[in-house]
Amino acid sequence: FKIIIRLNKKINVITHNSMDPFNRMILNNQRYIDKVFTINKIHSDLFIKNKLKCKILRYLNHINIDKKCKERKKFKNQLVFIGRLSNEKNINLLLNAFDFINKKSKLKDKLKLVILGDGKGKFYKNIDNVKYYGKVDFEFVKLVLLNSDYLILPSSVEGIPFTVLESMSLGIPCISTNINGINEV
Repeated sequence: FKIIIRLNKKINVITHNSMDPFNRMILNNQRYIDKVFTINKIHSDLFIKNKLKCKILRYLNHINIDKKCKERKKFKNQLVFIGRLSNEKNINLLLNAFDFINKKSKLKDKLKLVILGDGKGKFYKNIDNVKYYGKVDFEFVKLVLLNSDYLILPSSVEGIPFTVLESMSLGIPCISTNINGINEV
């Protein structure tokens, strides 16, 4: 914003989620902003509540749907998480819950969790029936999704996650936290 002052011109700003620290800067420097683009309704409402005066527009994450979903005939006993391994994605909650359920369940040796995405080493735990693949291309993501029963997304912060949109487009139900963005999908 120090540079914007010198330009003597208003800018457009894109912000990703309602927990972004950049939001405070937007509110404090709104006199230099023409439009703010947000990703979900709750985020837009928060800006209005905090008296943002400039125009607020929403941009929507979307995906192209290739074809109609196939009916699922049986369970594959596989769950999948897709995303960055980080605190915001609540990966420790997922791993601890899976480990607990896996030890107590009748499906002990059948239930699998596939994790697609990379992150810090502290998020990699040696848990039975958990397979880490790291960062992969979309074709691999699609293959894993089609061989999974559910997408699990325990995030504490999201915008409108592509993983939920992509999973739903393939007919894969999503189990997620009830947070801003996800609950709009």
